[in-house]
Amino acid sequence: KGLPILIVFFVVAVLLASRAIIYQNPLYESTVKLKLDDKTSGFSNSNLYKDFDLFTTEQKLLTEVEVLKSSELLKTALQKLDFDIGYFRVGSIRTSELYHESPFVADVVMFNEELYNNPLAITFVTNEAFTLSYVLDGNQVVMHGRMGEDLRNADLAVRIRMRETVFNTKDKVDLIDEFVVKVYASEALVNLVKSKLDIKEVDKDISVIRIS
Repeated sequence: KGLPILIVFFVVAVLLASRAIIYQNPLYESTVKLKLDDKTSGFSNSNLYKDFDLFTTEQKLLTEVEVLKSSELLKTALQKLDFDIGYFRVGSIRTSELYHESPFVADVVMFNEELYNNPLAITFVTNEAFTLSYVLDGNQVVMHGRMGEDLRNADLAVRIRMRETVFNTKDKVDLIDEFVVKVYASEALVNLVKSKLDIKEVDKDISVIRIS
């Protein structure tokens, strides 16, 4: 008698699980193993550590791990990447980070440092017109702009333009949606990357470090 009820519960559970998977933000991870150039292991004839023979292999590894974790090294690496601005699409259930999949590019110059790391809400009312809003000191600021035109006030200057890969496509792109742009301060970006970075020695005998 209870079989139909069990079937219904099973179907509902499967549907709920499938919806949860669909709306869950995907997580990606990349891992690399770094082999240190150590003359004692026969990797090469480099004399990288010829002046530091007093260190053991383990001490060398620990030193290299700390160097790779250093804020200055991360800051130098991030300066060569375009991670300083984050793009997000705001949905009814979840907010998704877009990165290079964003249909537009925001060129932003901050005059007020308090706006760093704070969300700038961009709502396209047409493919050309949008509103930009943010909250500063408890007050909401709303600005109206058009694609490709400069928008400026005492806090920031911004120009929204179509991403080149989208602009060159033959398919029509509908921009009418809600987005969020975040301009990260250098220190905040370094701390964000550092919090997600895992660096540890894998094999002390052959000087291998894993970075993920």
